[in-house]
Amino acid sequence: MRYLSTILLLLATINATAQGLSFEMAYNEMIENNLDLRAAREGVEIAHNELRAAQGLRYPNIDFVGGYTLMQRDLKIDLGGAKNSLANATQNIIDKGISIGFLTPNIAELIGSQLSPLLAADWGYTLQKRSVILGAMTLTQPLYMGGSINAAIRAAEIAKHSSEYQLQALTNALTTELVEYYYGVILAECALELSQKVVKGIERHLYDAEALELEGIIAHSEVLYIKYKLSEAERELYAAESRLKLAREALSKILNRECSEILTDRIFIVNSIYDIDYYRESASNINPITLSARGNIALSEQGVKIARAALLPEIVSMGGGVVASHNLSDLIPRWSIGIALRLRLFDGLRKEQQLIAAQRRNDTSFTIAESIDSNIILLTEQEYYNTINSITNTGKLESSITFARSYLEAKREGFNEGITPASELIDAELELSAAELKRLASAFEFCKSLARLLEAAGLSSTFEEYKAKAIFL
Repeated sequence: MRYLSTILLLLATINATAQGLSFEMAYNEMIENNLDLRAAREGVEIAHNELRAAQGLRYPNIDFVGGYTLMQRDLKIDLGGAKNSLANATQNIIDKGISIGFLTPNIAELIGSQLSPLLAADWGYTLQKRSVILGAMTLTQPLYMGGSINAAIRAAEIAKHSSEYQLQALTNALTTELVEYYYGVILAECALELSQKVVKGIERHLYDAEALELEGIIAHSEVLYIKYKLSEAERELYAAESRLKLAREALSKILNRECSEILTDRIFIVNSIYDIDYYRESASNINPITLSARGNIALSEQGVKIARAALLPEIVSMGGGVVASHNLSDLIPRWSIGIALRLRLFDGLRKEQQLIAAQRRNDTSFTIAESIDSNIILLTEQEYYNTINSITNTGKLESSITFARSYLEAKREGFNEGITPASELIDAELELSAAELKRLASAFEFCKSLARLLEAAGLSSTFEEYKAKAIFL
C-alpha cells in the first residue's frame, strides 16, 4: 500500500508538471502547505480549545476524593471513672435504703443483681479506629463570582476571533508575497527570453560583420563594437539566469516544495480599478489587522471587568458525600451541603493596583487601535496611487515600444541598403528589447501594487477577480 501511494504521488507530480502551474493552483498549494499558515491554523484551534475551557467555568466542579489514613492510635473515650462513681453512689443508696427501712434486703439484692452486669461492663468507647479508608464525592457550584466568569468567557471569545484575524492577516500577507514571487518568476523568464533573443541576434550580426570585414566592406571598429555589445548581452544573459534561479527559489519556499513547473499565467494589467473610497472603506471595516486592534480594545475591557471582579465577594454552593469507606466511625455524617462566601479584605492593595493597571491598559489599547487604523488608511491610499501610477506608466510605455519598433524597422531598411551601420541596428534592437522589458516590469509593479492595495484593504482574496478584465502581456 505504501508503494502504491508513492507511485500515485509521483504520477500526480508528473501530471502537475505537464499541466503547468497557474496562480490559482499556486495559491491553493500555499494555503495548504505553507508552514506559517499551518502554525496560524493551529493557533486558531488552540484559541477554540481555550474558549471551551473558559465556558467550563460556569459548570460545577465534581471531584472524587479518596485516601487511606493511619493514626497513632484509636480515638477512644473512657468512662471508667464515672462507672466507679456510679457504683459507689448506687451502693450507698441501697445501704441507706435498707437502714431506714425503705428497702428490704431482698429488694436491695435484686437491684444489686440487675446493676452488676452494667457495672461490670467496659465503659471505654472507640470513636474512630486508627486505620481508615475513605472515598467521597464533592461538588462546588459558583453562584456569584463578581462577573469574572462572564468576562473570562468573553475574553476567550475575543481571543479566538483575534487568532482568526491573525490567520487572515497572514494569509493576505502571503498572498502579496505569492504575487511578487509568482509573477517575479514570469518576469524573470521573459527577461531571460529577451536576453537570449538579443544574444542570438548580436551573434548573427557578428557573423555577418566578420564576413563583411573580410570583404573590406566595413571597418574593423564595427566588428569590435559588435563584440563589445555581445559581451554585454552575454553578461546580462547570465544575470537573467541568476535572477530566474533566485525567483524560482523564492516561489519554492513559499509553496514549501520544489517548484519546477511551467507557470501558465502571464503578467497582466487592468485599465481601471475601483474608486479610492471603496478601498478606504474596506480597509476600515474588514482589514484583519484593524479588526484585531479593535478586538484588543474589547479584550482590555474584559480585563478591567476581571480585575474589578476580584474586589467583589464570591459565593459558591458546596456539597459532598461519602461513597465508600472502611472503619469510618458512625458518628461522622455521610453527607453535607452548604453555601460559602469569600471577601478578601486586604492583600496589600494588590487587587486595586491590578485594576488600575487594567484601566490604563484599556486606555492604551484605544490609542494603539486609532494609530493602526490611521496607518492602514494611509497605506491603502499610498498603494492605491502606486497602482494608478503603474497603470499610467505601463500605458505610456506602449508608445515607447511603438516608437522602438518603427525605429528598428527604419534601421533594418537602412542596413539592408548599406546606409546604416550594424552598430546602429544593434542599438535599435537593444532599445526595443529594453522597452519591452520596461513595459513588463511596469506591469509587474502593477501586479505587486495591486496585491499590496488589496492586502491593505483586506481584499486579498479578490485578486483573481481582476483577471476577468485584465490585459495580458
